[in-house]
Amino acid sequence: MNDATDERYTRLEARLARLERALGLDDALTPAPAAVAAPAPPAAAPIPTAPQSPRPAAASRSASNLMGWGAALSFVLAALYFIKLIHAAGWLTPERQLAIAVAVGVGLVATGLWLARYDRRYAAYLPAAGIVVLYLATYGAHLYYQLISARFALGAVAAISIAAMALGAHFRRSAYAVLAGLCVYLTPLVMDTVRATLLELTLYFTAWSLVFCYCALYERRRLTYLVPLYLAFLCFDAAWRLADTGEWQFAAIYQFTQFLIFAATAAWFSRRHAQPLTSEDAFAHALPLLYFYVSEYLLIRGNAPALAPLIALASAGLLLAIYLGARRGLGRADKADPPSAVLVSAYCSLVSAHVLFFEYLPTRYLPWAALALTPVLVGLARQPRPQRPVLVPVWLTCGGLLLLGFALLLLPDLSQHAAPAPLAALAAYALLLYAVYFVPGSGVPGSLASGVLYAAHGAAMVLVLRLFDGALAVSIAWALLAVATMLLALKREDRILGQSALVIFGASALKVLLFDLSGSAPVIRIGVLVVLGSSLYAGGWLYQGLLRRTVVLHPDATINAQLTRIATLCAEGLNDEGIVDRLRAEGVACLAKEGWHAALVAQIRRDYSLG
Repeated sequence: MNDATDERYTRLEARLARLERALGLDDALTPAPAAVAAPAPPAAAPIPTAPQSPRPAAASRSASNLMGWGAALSFVLAALYFIKLIHAAGWLTPERQLAIAVAVGVGLVATGLWLARYDRRYAAYLPAAGIVVLYLATYGAHLYYQLISARFALGAVAAISIAAMALGAHFRRSAYAVLAGLCVYLTPLVMDTVRATLLELTLYFTAWSLVFCYCALYERRRLTYLVPLYLAFLCFDAAWRLADTGEWQFAAIYQFTQFLIFAATAAWFSRRHAQPLTSEDAFAHALPLLYFYVSEYLLIRGNAPALAPLIALASAGLLLAIYLGARRGLGRADKADPPSAVLVSAYCSLVSAHVLFFEYLPTRYLPWAALALTPVLVGLARQPRPQRPVLVPVWLTCGGLLLLGFALLLLPDLSQHAAPAPLAALAAYALLLYAVYFVPGSGVPGSLASGVLYAAHGAAMVLVLRLFDGALAVSIAWALLAVATMLLALKREDRILGQSALVIFGASALKVLLFDLSGSAPVIRIGVLVVLGSSLYAGGWLYQGLLRRTVVLHPDATINAQLTRIATLCAEGLNDEGIVDRLRAEGVACLAKEGWHAALVAQIRRDYSLG
């Protein structure tokens, strides 16, 4: 820069200073001295938290469990191969071999208990392997070496089983109870000499059932009594059949006693621990309950037929009483029914239907007796939704009986004796099915209503076949039924009903083509064809009208009604002016400000393809 430039900048700064003083901006623009910021208080030191060990992933835990079971199995196999090796080499006597096996089993149990101080869950695998070794040593001592008697072996199995259940309670693992249950209930099948008398076998299984039920209540695990529940029925049944003593009274008493023991245990478990059955638990209890009923009923019926229905009803009453007692003890305030209620309802419905309708009631009266269940079906269908789950088994049972009675009427060959007044019964079924479909508020779901309607048509058509002998009379009756159904569908604007009428028309056509045209007199053929053609033409005409009334041209109900009316007038052959006159005469409101006119109708016909 030269001197001229510096002088010019100096003059500009002087002028700016004068302007600032004149405007009073010189003090405001002067920067204030920077305030000394107060020192910020020191941040509080974070409170150290205890380190949290991350939970292992599911895959890692599964791998760990698999390795634990693999280790336990390896120890068991090693013990077996060691015994086999020393036996083959002749190093030790059988007594010493068994002593080594027992020592290995006890050592595995003791090692697992010692390791439980560090990791109880993972340490549980070693005692399980030790229990298996002890069981095998006991069975080998009796079955292979014959060193101990059957009763001594039975006592050893009992002691080992009690120890296994104690270990299961200590480690909180259900595998011990499952293992003990398998060995306890399979022992009478493995040791033939145990099956001395059926009474001893009954006492043996019953005592162990009580033990397992007590352990389940103490451990708060249903699996502890569920596995013995299955085994108590299956193993006793197998042992009793192998014994072939013929003392069916002991078997019947035993099965009923097991039913009471496990039903009471399930109820007391729910009440004591405030744990109602879940859906999975209810299914697990349903299978042995069904097995008990079938096996008990067949056993008693084969030996005392008059007593079987009474025992069946008594079991249903006792199960219901046990459930109500548990329900009262739980004190549930909600209205929803737990799965246990559905289970009890299903059992009571099954037993009642089987005894009342298939044992006490002759088969020929079943169609009429099933009709008497109609008020029950309607009443159940109208129950409020929270109460429906427990009533579903009752509803299904009544519906199944009704269908069975209907099938016996349609196919009388299914029963040896025909139902009294079969035509009246079939007419009653047809009227009932029509009433269920047409009466509002019957409670039948929409998907089931179609099946009810077609069943009603089937009953009516079969009734016509049995009332009339001539082909022409049957064709006329079917045609009248089809046309009446189509007219009713048109009046109700019910497309489902109209489609069902088409099925009747189709059945009429098939009957004519397959049966009526062959072997009939010419006059009958002509009459049948005239009736068929007339009914088909009338049905097609009515169905077109039904389609026009039920088709949805616009989502808005008012506009859709106007479009449907215009389509109907178009089908009558009216032009645009004629349609306008009819709409004005009928007082049909128009959404357009200028009202109905020919150009508007023409535009609507083009937009919606109304013809």
